[in-house]
Amino acid sequence: MKFTPSSKLPAGETDRLLGYMPIVVRADGVSDWERKFCASIISRQRGKSFAVSEKQARIMNRIVSAFQERTMRADGEVVE
Repeated sequence: MKFTPSSKLPAGETDRLLGYMPIVVRADGVSDWERKFCASIISRQRGKSFAVSEKQARIMNRIVSAFQERTMRADGEVVE
């Protein structure tokens, strides 16, 4: 996979967000639109080159942040 990271994201942040896409597609509590958006990103990654736009990066960040809040926190505490 070869992609071009968004210029607005810190180094490595695009990789981190892309790593969550397959997880979010299978997760509960994700809207149908979010699931389809993540599936679209996954399918684009399979091409020879893939550029993450700034808008896509913002949406991915919002989806991943919401996913983390739902799954990794209970009553404000980190679930271990």
